[in-house]
Amino acid sequence: MSIQVVPWLSPSSLTAFSDCKQQWKWGYADGYRSMGRSSVFDVGSGVHIGLAASYRGEDGLVAFEAWVDAEVAKTERFMEAGGDDIARALESDLESLEETRALGSVMLEQYFSWFVAESFEVLAVERRLERTIPGTDWTLACIIDAVVRDHSRSGRIYVLEHKTFSRFEEWYLYKDQQFVAEAWVAETLVDERVAGVIYNGLRKAFPERTKKDLFERRYIDVNRAQINALLRRLRGMQKQLTSGSLAIYPEPSLAKCRYCQFKEPCDLLLRGDDYQEYLDLMFTKRGDDGR
Repeated sequence: MSIQVVPWLSPSSLTAFSDCKQQWKWGYADGYRSMGRSSVFDVGSGVHIGLAASYRGEDGLVAFEAWVDAEVAKTERFMEAGGDDIARALESDLESLEETRALGSVMLEQYFSWFVAESFEVLAVERRLERTIPGTDWTLACIIDAVVRDHSRSGRIYVLEHKTFSRFEEWYLYKDQQFVAEAWVAETLVDERVAGVIYNGLRKAFPERTKKDLFERRYIDVNRAQINALLRRLRGMQKQLTSGSLAIYPEPSLAKCRYCQFKEPCDLLLRGDDYQEYLDLMFTKRGDDGR
């Protein structure tokens, strides 16, 4: 199957391609994005906004509140312009955003009070970086939360990767190729080797509702063998995408389908119903997103 694709890959597109070719096509080749919201995902987005502002020397809580207000306003405009069907479908989004506001503000307040003094020299915040994949004319693109020099670690340079989580799975941190990708791409920004990634995790929970640690911070060193393994995988995906014979089909999985934004159109596709009408009604495409 011949598919028009942009000549770059990302850690998230790599994961989507491995998980389900149909999900990858709709989300990356076609650029569809669900109009619906989820507080699960919004909390992560909003907290990232607040943390980025803080590491730029700004007020992170103010930035977070401004982001929520802007998302509320965009959703309301979208509901007004979309007619009754769209308005009904998006009513729960406003409730979701208020849930996001309540939880996200508490998470950030706790974080800023906990990590008052850090040994970081901030070199960059929220940068989209690309690096050419050896042996191809494609690039690997990553959005880097921050790059820091850590003076508690002999001044070595790390990518600071913010994550929000409900369940902390430490064992997977050392297998996640997203971190390898970020460390490798971040070397285009500095003249030194990037030692690895600092996992900067914030638990999605109100302090009074959990007995578990609210924060998890881990240092993940990245070596040449890990980078070479990632590059082999990237070249393999690029080869498949440019082969002209890529098969696209749903690959159902209980664990992965649960959080997929394409559950409903995929159900329609598998039943032989009109999934395109649903995509046109409930999704925007990259570049024309009114929100």
